[in-house]
Amino acid sequence: MSVLGSTSIDVPLGNIAVKDTEVGFTATLPQSASFEGKLSENAEALTGKASNADGAVDFQLARRGEANVKVPPPSSKSSKNFEGTWEATVNKEDGTARRLSLKLSPAPDGTAAATLTRLAPSKMEIPISTVTIRNKQLELESRAVSGSYRGTLGGSGEIIGEWIEGSAHAPVTFKRASSETKAP
Repeated sequence: MSVLGSTSIDVPLGNIAVKDTEVGFTATLPQSASFEGKLSENAEALTGKASNADGAVDFQLARRGEANVKVPPPSSKSSKNFEGTWEATVNKEDGTARRLSLKLSPAPDGTAAATLTRLAPSKMEIPISTVTIRNKQLELESRAVSGSYRGTLGGSGEIIGEWIEGSAHAPVTFKRASSETKAP
């Protein structure tokens, strides 16, 4: 699902349920949302309610052409070198700072899974669609915000890279969380 006027493009949907003309699904945007609606008689529109932690609003989706599903690429196998909790502080051009937490772990099938959380100025989880690990290289893709991170695990045990979201680029260096003692 893509949300016009936002950075949410090709966001994967989950919990899809269809019964007669009733349709429900969830989307993991920066804030998880659920959608419940009814398909029109001509199957050209879906009308209903969209809900998240802030409340519910009416919505209408209209069919525009043939389906064009862009499934995120699969994540690569997890790597012990990257598993664990990482932290970073990003200094923005306006002088403000954002604290981030990155948790990397193996999914049940052994692929890499990640959770990126902005801790400050306000807490917000940024869903990660795909994690790619190649040797010392780490790539994260977040379709919910059309963002990506590319970094390299250095000899000092830091992941040095860049976060790209739209036209904004920010250097981001992740360090192991102080509560972890893992060696890279």
